Formats: sequence, structure tokens, C-alpha cells
Amino acid sequence: MIQKILVLMQNMPESSVYPTLVTLVQRLDLGLDLELQLQILTDLRKHFSSHSQVVYFLVHQVLRILPKAQKLARGRVSSRLHDFLKSCIAFCHISVSCVSSTVQQIRLYTLVTQMALQHNMVNQAESILKTCVRLIGATEWQDTAAHLYGGLVDNLLQTMLVFPDNPEKGVQEILLGLKNTLLELEVGSQSPLVKIVLLG
Repeated sequence: MIQKILVLMQNMPESSVYPTLVTLVQRLDLGLDLELQLQILTDLRKHFSSHSQVVYFLVHQVLRILPKAQKLARGRVSSRLHDFLKSCIAFCHISVSCVSSTVQQIRLYTLVTQMALQHNMVNQAESILKTCVRLIGATEWQDTAAHLYGGLVDNLLQTMLVFPDNPEKGVQEILLGLKNTLLELEVGSQSPLVKIVLLG
């Protein structure tokens, strides 16, 4: 399957890679074989990891697998299903760094965190949150991007509000890390939620 796609796209102009790949993936009919679907998407990422748009698309395709898997399981979470869902989240966590836009990366990390929480993968969600906070701190935000930055942080904070807390560290530790990061960045935001965190 993957070889046919690669042969078809061989010597294709750069501008045609993304739309062609999107069309091919959307036309794939693998029935209920979600594991094969994940494998194909993983192989595609391997071959197109330098194409930011393609990776962005692949992450969203994998996230669409999660609710399908839960639906097929009819609410029964076996160890096999849990391992498969973890593989999907791991794919996304690893892939996001290949996206060139920092803003898109933060949005994706937040979305993947939310999906991990929906499927009771708290440890994975914590790890992704930490990655996201580090990315925010490592970014040189311009004043012109302050409003956008505030919106990204708002979304992240709203995700933290529904996070099951670990009394030893967990989300409280991440929230403190985010607060310190925001103070160091010195980027203004009119967001009430961000102001509450900074004053807390």
C-alpha cells in the first residue's frame, strides 16, 4: 500500500505533494482495520516528515482513529485497545515537532493532550503538557503576536482545569512551570484567565 503511494508521488512537484497525499489518504478504504491505518500513517510520516503540512494532516488523521477505536470496542477497554490508543497518542506527540509553525505546534499539543485525557491516559497527557509549556518558553514572541499568544495559553489553561490532579506533582507542578514561563516572557495579554494565573 505505502509503496504504491510512494511510486505514484515520485518526482512530483513540491507544491503537489500535500494536496495529492491528502486525496490519497482520504480515499483509502481499510474498513475496520484501524491498526493497519495507523501503520500506513506512520510509514507516511517516515517518508514525509520534512513536509510540515503533511505531518499536520497526519496528526489529525490519527486523532480521528481514537473515537473510532472506542466505538468499535463498545465501551470495553481491553489491554490491547489501551496499548493501541497509547500508540496513537505517542504518534501524535512525536510528530508535532515536525510541524514548522510554533503556533500550530502549541495548538496540536493542546488538542492531543485533550484527546489523551478523554481516553484516560493521564501520564501521556502530563508529558505532552510539559512539552507544550517548554515550547511556549522557548519561543521568541513578538508584541504583534501577544493576542494570539494569549489565546493559545487560554486554551492550554482550560485544558488544565479538567486535568485529574496528582497530589504529589501532576498538573499543579506544570501550572507553576507555566506561570514562571509567562512571567519570564513578559508578553502582555488582556486575558483574564492568564492574569489569574500570574497573580495566583
